[in-house]
Amino acid sequence: MLHAASYMGEYKPLSESTDAKYGLYYAPRDYNKIGIAYNTQLFQQFGIEAPTDFSHEAWNMETFIDFLQGVAEKIQEKGEAYALTYRAISFFLQWEPVYTTVFKEMGGDSIVKEDGTLNLDSENNKKLMRKLYDELFSNETIIGTEMDFKKGYTLMATCVRPVAYTAYMQRKGTIDFLPFPAKAIGAGCSGYAITKEKANATQTVNGVSKTNKELCWDFIKYIITEEGQQVAGSFGTSVPILKSLEENGAWTKAMGEDKNHAAWLAGEELRLTTYNRYATDIRTSLRSSVSAIFSDLQNKTSGVENKFLNTLTLQTSEFNKKVGKN
Repeated sequence: MLHAASYMGEYKPLSESTDAKYGLYYAPRDYNKIGIAYNTQLFQQFGIEAPTDFSHEAWNMETFIDFLQGVAEKIQEKGEAYALTYRAISFFLQWEPVYTTVFKEMGGDSIVKEDGTLNLDSENNKKLMRKLYDELFSNETIIGTEMDFKKGYTLMATCVRPVAYTAYMQRKGTIDFLPFPAKAIGAGCSGYAITKEKANATQTVNGVSKTNKELCWDFIKYIITEEGQQVAGSFGTSVPILKSLEENGAWTKAMGEDKNHAAWLAGEELRLTTYNRYATDIRTSLRSSVSAIFSDLQNKTSGVENKFLNTLTLQTSEFNKKVGKN
């Protein structure tokens, strides 16, 4: 995560290099990997057994797709009213940690080429997306929403720890966790920022006058210590950035010691670098284009091939014009 927080994408401590390019532009506060939260009460209601073997041979995208199809069948067996109301998972493919992980796991091509152009329309990627549509997104009983997961109508959600915690609080504790089904899983971290407008305003704390900038620095120095990480982890919303706390920190007891907290540490760390090369306006355009493509793919009506490929072609062409390659 220090590499992720480094200005050039590679961190070196001052003992190794004093070159500013290897320094940090923010202090990583927590450790974020995508995982899967599931509603234990709904699993029991529909007679679904949660998997327990998370070896890569037993738990990968192929076996996961089979599992989701099985969940959809269990819902449909309950009758039409259930099939109209309940869904297997909020998949959220249009989010960078998810699609980066899925495409890596399923052997897709890079989302963008070396020259900066969008590469979702490669034949290999189109084949992968057709598979996702045919085996997942075309079945309307499989794909739900994060909001309905929190409300108790979608059984699972691809998410990060803070979202799982919110669902846990809303569902009165009936939430547990599964690792995302991939060998390498999108990893990131959170930090803090302060506006220039407020940075130099002063406050008196414990009888000492300090600027907001100084107070923020005091806080950052504290929150990345073991004590600070234990306090943050005890709320249940984060996984500590310190490896010394990964196995038995306070975060492993939040929401209950019986939960599968290890799900948030599973897999190798997959760095998220899709957008790093672009200027801010191009980065925003890429996010919009990718989101439009994957949103259509996950929609039962627009996901059918002739409509989906139109969106893919249009969005790819428009984005590549912006980077001057079309």
